[in-house]
Amino acid sequence: MELGVAWRVTEKVPVTLSWNTMLFGGDRKNDGSRNYSTYAEIVYPFRASSVDMNAGVGMTLRATENMYGTTGFAVTNVFVGARKMWPVQKQGSVQIGIFTNLIWNPGQEKVNFLGDLSFMF
Repeated sequence: MELGVAWRVTEKVPVTLSWNTMLFGGDRKNDGSRNYSTYAEIVYPFRASSVDMNAGVGMTLRATENMYGTTGFAVTNVFVGARKMWPVQKQGSVQIGIFTNLIWNPGQEKVNFLGDLSFMF
């Protein structure tokens, strides 16, 4: 179980700040005690042409030995994403969407590309 809080600064400054802490579950230290791994993220949404975009950075704030594999403060997520929705003709409120996200974890030197196809009714 994780407890999370997110805050969007203002309409003019649409940056979202979020904080998430693991309370229960597999988040344990090597000695078996709770780790309370904490992850924070800053996200900036923007629009390019007719595509909704976002860019952000996420980090662990302290050692999270069995959750994120860090030994202290570490940037674990640098990303840029895009989302586009299209209405389906003659179907009223039905939409088809594509979502992509390019993610870099500098701490683990890994790059991931995610893709999603969605249908909204």
